[in-house]
Amino acid sequence: MAALQYKDDHNRIAYLGRERGSEDFTDILSYLDHSPLRYALTHDPPVVFDSLVKQFWATATVRPNDAGSHDLVATIDGREVVVTESLIRAQLQLDDANGIFDMQIDDIFAGMGAIGYPPGRTLTFLKHHFSPQWRFLVHTILHCLSPKAGSWNQFPSSIATALVCLSTGRVYNFSRFILEGMIANVKTKKNKFLMYPRFLQMLVAIETADRTPRPTSAFTRKLFSNMRLKWAGEEIPLTPPMLAIAAAGDAADEQNAAANEAAGSTAEAHPAPHSPPFSPVRESTPERQPETEWVVPNPVSPGTDWRPWPSVPAHSPVRDHTNEPASPPTPPDQTVVFKVPLEFGPVPRPAGYVDPATIDPIEVAAKRTHLNFYCSTVSCCFPPLMTSSCASTFSVWLML
Repeated sequence: MAALQYKDDHNRIAYLGRERGSEDFTDILSYLDHSPLRYALTHDPPVVFDSLVKQFWATATVRPNDAGSHDLVATIDGREVVVTESLIRAQLQLDDANGIFDMQIDDIFAGMGAIGYPPGRTLTFLKHHFSPQWRFLVHTILHCLSPKAGSWNQFPSSIATALVCLSTGRVYNFSRFILEGMIANVKTKKNKFLMYPRFLQMLVAIETADRTPRPTSAFTRKLFSNMRLKWAGEEIPLTPPMLAIAAAGDAADEQNAAANEAAGSTAEAHPAPHSPPFSPVRESTPERQPETEWVVPNPVSPGTDWRPWPSVPAHSPVRDHTNEPASPPTPPDQTVVFKVPLEFGPVPRPAGYVDPATIDPIEVAAKRTHLNFYCSTVSCCFPPLMTSSCASTFSVWLML
């Protein structure tokens, strides 16, 4: 079996920036900013481990659960992980437990016609039939949330059902939509690929032994100009339920901005005192605590045994000086009393000691004459034997 491949245009990160070229997309951007889809559309994990994605899809199997639906079970670094619909809902923050997943065909066609899609009876829909704002919404859902790996102009009835729910203010079950796509990817034998790399890291949230990263892909502001291409029809506005969500979110943002601005002006009116000057005296360092050790049980349940990455050391607690014993009192100053030194008598001399002052100078001169004669004689006859050390030795001997 050939190795599974990534699809660069699949599971991308949405672009919701307000830059040049986004003037015609203000309403849809405000709606997505304040909808429950924002986190799943825009969250970029710190790192996506390539080994995690490949191991998951190489070992994933479908297993029925007690509720009658199915779960995905895989093995990553020898540990079992289970992906369920509730886990997807919680980790992607979708809040769609009671959402709609299936809809009658007539309701789908009626809802699609209400947002400007031309009438028809086929369940394969085309993105280019929408006006720019609606095309932007479809394009974002296709690339960021759907299990599709190609044919980006076409989308099935499941995404059409999601559009109808969003346009009418109802909740669509995107969690089940994502899980059903993953199950279909496990069962297929022809077009299987490495699906949802970004979502898998968010769902499983573990650090594999192989830390090789898999880069994520994000849209840019060029998307706005692409959504206007080949469109000469009438602009279809967003529906009232969608505009209400966008307006409420914008109003909340304005209130928060005003509150932050007021808080900033108050802080400027009462500036914080300057920090004290630097002191060269080094204070005692608190005792360092050991780093946090993440213990992951086996098997792993991604919903509860979440292991963050990268590892974060524990903060050292602030030392409490209230319960420490008091320092011992400082001893009193000690006064040194000056004492008069003792007077010693004459030092006793050993037996046979001769005081140099009592030696006759004539005798010394005679001995020095004999010494000079002897040294000159030895130096003439035996030059190597007459060294400075020998002369000094004879000189001392003759002086005694």
